[in-house]
Amino acid sequence: MSDPARTTRFRLVVPAAALLLAAGCGGPDLAKSNYQRTTVPPPSQAAPDAPISDPAVASAALREAKPCGLLAPDVIGELGSGGAPEADGWDKCVVSLTDAGGKQLRFTLKVGESVASTVGKDGKVVAGLPAEEAKNSDTVCMVQVLTSRDPAQGITALVSYPGGDMCGAARNGLEKVIAKLRGGPEKWDLPKESIGTVDPCATLDGAVVKNVLGMEPKRGSSGVHECFWSGRGPTLSVLFRQTDAPTAGSKKQEVVIEGDVKGFQEAPQREQSECSLSWKQGGADDQSAEVVTIRYNNLTEKDVAKDDPCGKVMMVAKGVLAKLATS
Repeated sequence: MSDPARTTRFRLVVPAAALLLAAGCGGPDLAKSNYQRTTVPPPSQAAPDAPISDPAVASAALREAKPCGLLAPDVIGELGSGGAPEADGWDKCVVSLTDAGGKQLRFTLKVGESVASTVGKDGKVVAGLPAEEAKNSDTVCMVQVLTSRDPAQGITALVSYPGGDMCGAARNGLEKVIAKLRGGPEKWDLPKESIGTVDPCATLDGAVVKNVLGMEPKRGSSGVHECFWSGRGPTLSVLFRQTDAPTAGSKKQEVVIEGDVKGFQEAPQREQSECSLSWKQGGADDQSAEVVTIRYNNLTEKDVAKDDPCGKVMMVAKGVLAKLATS
């Protein structure tokens, strides 16, 4: 499984949204599609600033839900038939379908990711949740629903459907997905020691974070598997993901974290204080490992020796390990 490139700066809006929100998606003609229209709740059910308190789409529920179970034939079979859904980590699934007219449709679902806080501001709703809809020319359509306002998180459907109604398919499929979440989704069957359903924000004591950042931090989340804290300049994050196990490289140094737990540390040679540390926490093999990554970045500090970013990352790693051992 590939490890997507990530910057040390925290990204609060999913990249796909940044690409697609530049173009509006007009009202599709569902009569031309090969599936049935579903009823969309009126805007009054999702006022632009109304609280979102649906337990079916809370962060804990989204961590437990298996994305590919949400794209099973009994959920979105109305859109077409075809191959089996393919998972990409704990929060993403892709399926390729053929509709009743023979057109090819590719549906990508991302569950519990960061979205723009403006989702739903124009009054759009899908399944009673604030929604945003956009398409990139005739290539792909994105429909997002907001499941949490603070932090801004949601569920995203990306659909490629040459010759078909991309936005209609994305919206229709997303309604089915949310209905499944509310009706009882398939859940991950993970070992007790797995971090797949653990809240990363709960793995660090506030005192440790305050010590690292030097002040009372502001806490946020960049998806349901990542938590970050920010001060006046420095930022810290804890990320859980299912990916390839970390290995040594030209810029990565193997370090002992605690006992027999070893990780790989990287401190880019830049004019700022930053460091990251990753280790394999669990998983059946090195291709689908459960990996923890700690990142520290201080854009305002150029004296790396004074700030000791890797020392701070190591302190945090020890704290996370201790919490995971007792969770």
